[in-house]
Amino acid sequence: KNLIQILLNNTDGDPYSPSSRSIFLSKLRKFVMDNNAEMRGLYSSSTQPAIGLSFLCTLLDLARTLRDEELQDEPDTKPYIDYRFYYDGTFKYTNIDRIGGVLSYLRKHFRTQLVEKLGF
Repeated sequence: KNLIQILLNNTDGDPYSPSSRSIFLSKLRKFVMDNNAEMRGLYSSSTQPAIGLSFLCTLLDLARTLRDEELQDEPDTKPYIDYRFYYDGTFKYTNIDRIGGVLSYLRKHFRTQLVEKLGF
């Protein structure tokens, strides 16, 4: 856990080189894509499920820890992600199903709510 926390350092970058956090998240994304069974065409993973679950739990714990550390001056600040991020097309899911379902299904199923919110 400590090693991953060091890799998630966001203060060691400069305008000419990315921070450790940027590099780690880029490598993590590549790891997830490489281990995605749907993209591999196989229904097996190169990572054992117990290891993957342990890694996910560690990442979630570190995300909470880093959030608490980085926002310690503002303890009442609640996490906020703009809801449009999930369906306006700015995030590329690259063949990974989203939480809640496939994007095309969600757009069709919740069309009236999207029209109300976005005005399309």
